[in-house]
Amino acid sequence: MTTTNVFVDVVIMGLLGAALFYAAITNLRTRMHPGELPPGFDQPQTQDELTAFLQGGGRRWIFKHSVACSVSAYACQEFSRFLAAHEGETAALIVVQGARDLSNRVAEEFGIRHESPQVFLLVDGDVRWHASHGQINADNLDKALHAEVLDV
Repeated sequence: MTTTNVFVDVVIMGLLGAALFYAAITNLRTRMHPGELPPGFDQPQTQDELTAFLQGGGRRWIFKHSVACSVSAYACQEFSRFLAAHEGETAALIVVQGARDLSNRVAEEFGIRHESPQVFLLVDGDVRWHASHGQINADNLDKALHAEVLDV
C-alpha cells in the first residue's frame, strides 16, 4: 500500500465519520411529545395548525428552536422559565429541523429573517417584539411583555 492510498483511505474514513456524525445530529428528535414539551407550549405541525395559532387573538409567542444548537437549548430553557413565571401566556414551539416550512412561513409572513433560536411576541397577529440567540433571556422576555422593549 502506498502513502497515497493510505492518505486516500484516511480522507475517506474522515469524510465517512463526519457524514455519520452529521446524520446523528440531524436525526435528533425534531418533534417533542406532549409530555416532553416545556410547560405552556403548543407545537403546530401543519400549515393549518400554524394558521389557527396565528389567527388566535391576544398575546401569543412563537419560539423557533434548533435541537442541534446549545445556544437554542439555553434560550429554550430561558423561555420555559419565563412561561412558568407567567402562567396563561400562549406559546408555540417550532422545531426548525422538523418543521422548516413552518419556520420559513413565519419569516416570510412577518418579513423578519429566519434565525434560530428566535422568539416573536405577537399581539393580535402583529409582531410587537422579536429577538434571537443571546437576546433571548428571561429579563428581555419580561421587558417585552411589559412593553419596555419594542423592536419592530
